[in-house]
Amino acid sequence: MPSTGGDLAVGFAEASQQPGSWSVPAPYQFAVNWDGSSGSRPIGIVYAAVTPGTVTGPTITNASSQYASGGSLLVLNGPGLLLRGTTTATRVSGVAGGSSWTIAAPTGMQAGDVAAVYINTSNVPMTSPAGWTQRHQDGQGTVWTQAFSSAPANLGVWSTTDTYGWTYTAVAFGASVSSPTVAAAGGGGSQFTSAVFTGSATAP
Repeated sequence: MPSTGGDLAVGFAEASQQPGSWSVPAPYQFAVNWDGSSGSRPIGIVYAAVTPGTVTGPTITNASSQYASGGSLLVLNGPGLLLRGTTTATRVSGVAGGSSWTIAAPTGMQAGDVAAVYINTSNVPMTSPAGWTQRHQDGQGTVWTQAFSSAPANLGVWSTTDTYGWTYTAVAFGASVSSPTVAAAGGGGSQFTSAVFTGSATAP
């Protein structure tokens, strides 16, 4: 996967329960493009090298008509940034009293990488394992990150008291020296369209 210097913008998009794949304009490329399935919400994650400063994220468009959606944006900083790997997008079925799930580590994740978990659930808070920072909420999608000093066996057990199902995926980014850092976070917030704006963020 291509490496970059300087900053890397990472855009996140989620939409309502209408299966459909995503598209995004160049220079962004997909880390995750999950079209969902019946009863689950499609999610997409894209990334591209950007110039430090105020970053306007891309609009990620779903092929289906969507009535509720949301977008978030992270800006990572570090030398030689690259996408290391992803975790397969998965839907966790809802059960009475809530549910929990162990999220697999992204394939190829290495010591020093930063992992970002993207979870789409209803408006009931998600409980993360220790060490995770919630960076942004975009309607029903939340973005969490953590830097790992060693490659983890998994990303821990995540849970919610929501009786409805939820969807997750994860990505890992590495750098040529030390760990990437989250320089800025922002988003487009809750939206009502299939064209999901991921917002803007200012990185120093």
